[in-house]
Amino acid sequence: IVTTALPDLGSDGLKNISVKVINPVGSESHLSNSVNVTLDTSPPAITLDPTLMGDNIINASEISSVTLSGTVGAVTSDIGDTVTINYTDGTHSGSATTTISSSYTWQTSGVNLSSFNQGNVTVSASVTDVAGNISSIASKTLLIDTIAPTISSAQVAGTNLQISLSELGKIGRAHV
Repeated sequence: IVTTALPDLGSDGLKNISVKVINPVGSESHLSNSVNVTLDTSPPAITLDPTLMGDNIINASEISSVTLSGTVGAVTSDIGDTVTINYTDGTHSGSATTTISSSYTWQTSGVNLSSFNQGNVTVSASVTDVAGNISSIASKTLLIDTIAPTISSAQVAGTNLQISLSELGKIGRAHV
């Protein structure tokens, strides 16, 4: 088997290729049957949805089943192309893969981030098309906030009245 580099095939698209062999003394073979191939050197495009988990904040009820999603460019991507999703809080990390749906969207559900730290988590995604072209990386930052706020006392606006936690259950019976 002899291999050789192809000449510049120009822009992406359908190409008709046939070959012939010339040996060292100049004898030529017949021209082969032509083969149609598609040249694809364009990387696909990918985005993460602008709002994930409803507000880009992962709370205590969501932390064990996070959904990450986005879209891809219909011109540069194909249904079934592979999407790789990575997520990290700087200490913990994970990844998932999924494929592009018929509506040029992608989604992975059930991502468990319960071992991740409170604070920012960076999510990134890329897509690889069937030709092996890899997109630029799309990324965004989500906030993990699973700790409910606490209150020890509250001041009613415009007065000096303070209500302690033990008195919260007695609202309506408090005397001023």
